[in-house]
Amino acid sequence: MKSERMPGVGFVKYYLVPGTKKGRIRGNCRVRGRTLENEFLNVTVCSDSTLLMRDKKRGTSFKTLHFFEDGGDCAPQSGGYHFQAPAHDRIVSSLGSKPVVKVLARGPLVAALESSVTIHVPASGDTLRQRRSKEAVPLRLRSVISLASQEPWVTIDLFVENRAADHRLRAVFPTGIATDTAYAQGHFHVMERSLTQKPWDTESMREFVFVTDGTKGFALLSTGLHEYEALKNGTLYLTLFRSNRYVTQ
Repeated sequence: MKSERMPGVGFVKYYLVPGTKKGRIRGNCRVRGRTLENEFLNVTVCSDSTLLMRDKKRGTSFKTLHFFEDGGDCAPQSGGYHFQAPAHDRIVSSLGSKPVVKVLARGPLVAALESSVTIHVPASGDTLRQRRSKEAVPLRLRSVISLASQEPWVTIDLFVENRAADHRLRAVFPTGIATDTAYAQGHFHVMERSLTQKPWDTESMREFVFVTDGTKGFALLSTGLHEYEALKNGTLYLTLFRSNRYVTQ
């Protein structure tokens, strides 16, 4: 149920009573092929498994969003807590993978698509040789992309079937917004972080990171995933998980 008359800092009571009238569901979400649409956005699942997002109000668009990058993670010196790529790393990307797309909801309140891809990643890492194994295992990634009526954002729920060890999986969002600064939510304020002088490649956030060039902006909001990397070309990386055997030792 969606309420349009909720007062600020207040509440509304609703009662369910027997009736004979058939109500009309109001909403502006719909699906056209591989494209979701509501009042604010068009989101298309492209043939290379990435997302193309168009802002209908501002006339801006972002392409090649939401692909995956998997790299080695071998860091015994730090007890596994700080990320360290092997010297001879092998990066595996989902970019270019052909997705299997299903319609989950057609609107009018919610429109949703499921996009599934499988990439093959090294099964484990070799810390002594500082490289990833030649044996590969499948890494299955299922994304549920949805738009809700009257909401100017895209929601993505990701489900992963992981069988590999000693690796880090990240979602990549190349926004194309050139900037020297990223803004991330801290515990008590929004932190302004320089992208020209960074002590670490990755940084922490509470629930969002934001980049802007003064004309357009792009925000990445996440619940429970607190590590990101931002580049000067506007590319945002969200760490989904690290599967490192040394963290548990």
